[in-house]
Amino acid sequence: MNQLYGEAVRIIRLIPLLSLTSRRCAPCWCKKKYLEAQQLANQHVTQKGNGGMPYQLAGNLFISFPGHDNVSGYKRDLNIDNATASVSYVHNGVHYKREYFTSFTGNVLMVRLSAD
Repeated sequence: MNQLYGEAVRIIRLIPLLSLTSRRCAPCWCKKKYLEAQQLANQHVTQKGNGGMPYQLAGNLFISFPGHDNVSGYKRDLNIDNATASVSYVHNGVHYKREYFTSFTGNVLMVRLSAD
């Protein structure tokens, strides 16, 4: 089955908050006519302009540091403005940091590992 937004009970509570198109689709959802609701939504909800690139996982990168189970000062950071993420912590008196940078236009993912 193709459920658009979950079970009908939850949708009924949200109906006053939904757009006109969603309110038109809601009776279909409540009657479990999911395909009909999807077709109705497709007629009235269209992407304007560039919808961006679809997300497709290219792979997984696992970085493991054996023995780093008990750490202190653990901190994670995500900066949407400059497309960076970082993790830092202290283990046995050494400050470790992992920094990640991505660029869609540059087609790159970079990882910097440091310890001081």
